[in-house]
Amino acid sequence: MLGDSVLLGVRDLLPGALPGWAVTVDTVGSRRLPQGIEVLRARRAEIGAVVVIMLGNNYIAGEG
Repeated sequence: MLGDSVLLGVRDLLPGALPGWAVTVDTVGSRRLPQGIEVLRARRAEIGAVVVIMLGNNYIAGEG
């Protein structure tokens, strides 16, 4: 799971909510989309069959 501060707020709950899954949570407050793409590229070899991406909370209307 890759995210910003919203995912950071629940990161400790996620592995317990997905029993039997190998859960890796990579969250950083104020992470923006370009930073997330960099992380995905750098960790590509570690990514399994399922990826959860929660980004975009740090943009304001009209910013793109």
